[in-house]
Amino acid sequence: MAVFEPNISVVKCCVIPMLIAEAAFRAEPDAVKSLHVLNSVQMQDHPSFSFLLGSMDLNRQERVRLDGRHDFAGFMSQHADAVVAHQWQNDQNILYLDALYGGYPLIHNSPWLERYGYYYPDSDIEAGAAQLLRARSHDAHHKYYLQRSRSFLASLSPHAPPNASAYARLLLALTARKAGVAV
Repeated sequence: MAVFEPNISVVKCCVIPMLIAEAAFRAEPDAVKSLHVLNSVQMQDHPSFSFLLGSMDLNRQERVRLDGRHDFAGFMSQHADAVVAHQWQNDQNILYLDALYGGYPLIHNSPWLERYGYYYPDSDIEAGAAQLLRARSHDAHHKYYLQRSRSFLASLSPHAPPNASAYARLLLALTARKAGVAV
């Protein structure tokens, strides 16, 4: 599994996903074969991050891989089969859409996508770990997961009739206002 958080601020940081993977691993050691933490190489010498790594059973079992930045599709196709994500006040994340489009299990806390992927609330590590463990049976319902995800993604298209109509209404209102015409 992989964590793609940029680790630039607390808004999108790898700590909660790492703790989710750790909790799942402690509950069921076979559940996490490896944890790739991208965008984290620069953090490995930071005392707090080193302490976190040192406290993890996953790390002691040499299952944590720190890495730099990678493209999503290339990395997932070669190294991982699930994404564990966390955000704070940043619900709409393009990475989540990439994971859904690719049919990958997305363990996330985005209320915007609560009905898609494997949602856990807020920063609830235990709930996230439970969703990660639930995602182990992902392949059994992959077709349904992909169908639901693609349907949702299609609703975001600018070509979807409701979106095109809303855009046209906004343009008409804008041009009417500029021309001094009431809409």
